[in-house]
Amino acid sequence: MQTLQSLKDTVTNLNSLIKAAQRKVKQCENKIKKYQKYIDLINNKQTALRILEAQHVKLLQESEQRQSLLEERLNKIINLDEIIKSISIMARTIRIQRANAKRDFWDAQHVIEDAASQLRKAGIISKGLNKLALMNYNRPDRDFPASVGLSDILTLSEIKIDEE
Repeated sequence: MQTLQSLKDTVTNLNSLIKAAQRKVKQCENKIKKYQKYIDLINNKQTALRILEAQHVKLLQESEQRQSLLEERLNKIINLDEIIKSISIMARTIRIQRANAKRDFWDAQHVIEDAASQLRKAGIISKGLNKLALMNYNRPDRDFPASVGLSDILTLSEIKIDEE
């Protein structure tokens, strides 16, 4: 039969094993809480992202609708298809050093200038059209017609008349 001391030692040993197991359980519980916190954070961020993506899609559709409406209304004043074609001609011919290329560039630029003039008569200025109208065939190092896109043409402002 075991002695009292050996039983006490066994109890002490079991107590230390219990405490070690309790520490391990506590560590695992803390890890679980930490991981759950990160899982919740990720879920919240994913939900926020889905909401923002839905907002983005909605706003993008609205933006496209308004752009389409603006293009439709501008087409009543100027021909946007003709302007886009003229930009393409200007971009293609500005790098070609031949007389017919220069003539094509200027013809395309005159279409742009006429459109800008028609807009001015309506009391509107187009940033893109003005930029294209000021481009110089002899400066392909500085002027890049291809850099002017539809968004630049659609950047409009009202002509302000100073009344004195």
